[in-house]
Amino acid sequence: MAGYSAVPALLPHLIDEWSLSNTEGGWLAGVFFAGYVLSVLLIVALSDRIASRTIYLVSAAICVLATVLFAQVESYSGALVLRAMAGVALAGTNMPGLKALTDYLSGNRRARVVAWYTVSFSVGAGLSFVLAGNVAAIGGWRFAFFVAAAVTAAGFIIALLFLPKPPATAAPSQKENPWDFLPVLRNRAVMGFVIAYAAVIWANAGIRQWLVVFLEATSLNSIGSELIYLVAALASLIGVPAGLLGNELAIRYGSRYVAVRLFGVAAVASFFVGWLYTLPGALVIVTIVLYAFVIQGNISNLTAGTVASAEPGRAGATLALHSFIGFTGGILGPLSFGVMLDMAGGTDSQIAWLFAYGSCGLVCLVGALALYQRRS
Repeated sequence: MAGYSAVPALLPHLIDEWSLSNTEGGWLAGVFFAGYVLSVLLIVALSDRIASRTIYLVSAAICVLATVLFAQVESYSGALVLRAMAGVALAGTNMPGLKALTDYLSGNRRARVVAWYTVSFSVGAGLSFVLAGNVAAIGGWRFAFFVAAAVTAAGFIIALLFLPKPPATAAPSQKENPWDFLPVLRNRAVMGFVIAYAAVIWANAGIRQWLVVFLEATSLNSIGSELIYLVAALASLIGVPAGLLGNELAIRYGSRYVAVRLFGVAAVASFFVGWLYTLPGALVIVTIVLYAFVIQGNISNLTAGTVASAEPGRAGATLALHSFIGFTGGILGPLSFGVMLDMAGGTDSQIAWLFAYGSCGLVCLVGALALYQRRS
């Protein structure tokens, strides 16, 4: 994860380096996720036939290579290829890493491991941003990528030494096509969690990507950008305790029961957040942080629900579909949020913010409905 946020953090430097347009800069930031989405079904499903630990280690090595080569790249086209390569590497480390940790666990212990693993993604993404920005300020953007590669290499060594090896008696099944997703699609319980996960990622991505723009449109703008970035960071980091608490509640009361109610609260809150546009700064801060807590409370819970509902021998295919559909929601969330803003009058219109946040509320209701209708 050390290089995960390096490009968005250093994008102004990269635009200057290669004299890029904003569109070209957008492609450089987005091609990473294109590499992830286009490869995740292929790679993660293989973990039903190849040990997840092996897939993780190979992918982590590819990530180190892609990051260190990016530090030396001289052309924009080469940078695009290397960032896509890094996205493919993430597809081979994200869910396979989770599967490697949870394949031989069960019950509450597995659910808690899933929760901690899931929230660590947000922590890693945030620290990557901080690492890249601060190191680049010292030695330039190329040095920042070299440092990110070194940290990633350290992670590879840690995984090599400590990631659990599969028992000799637990060889992955070789009998069925690992890319046959039809049994997963027919599993009503799994697909309920997968659709709900896509909904929560859609809403979170839309809100997170547009949060700074929204805060700049509120009364906080008169106070200063430092406070706005601090509130945005707090809204992101609050997802860690939110995800852990949501998962603990799910262990006690049931994943579906908790998720539907969190979706309901998030949906209601979404229809009112736009009204913050004209409210005092202190009220904006408190409300946004509480809203961020609720909207992120389902992420760990829903991933744990998918893992628990997967059929034996199909965990890899299940997590592949879970990740593919979820990240697709992550792409569509910010896009739909922006479309609603444009359709309703732009960022200077309170009505536009009401519609944009309201669209996230509607997506939350879709997630709740998916869980309710697709009971096993």
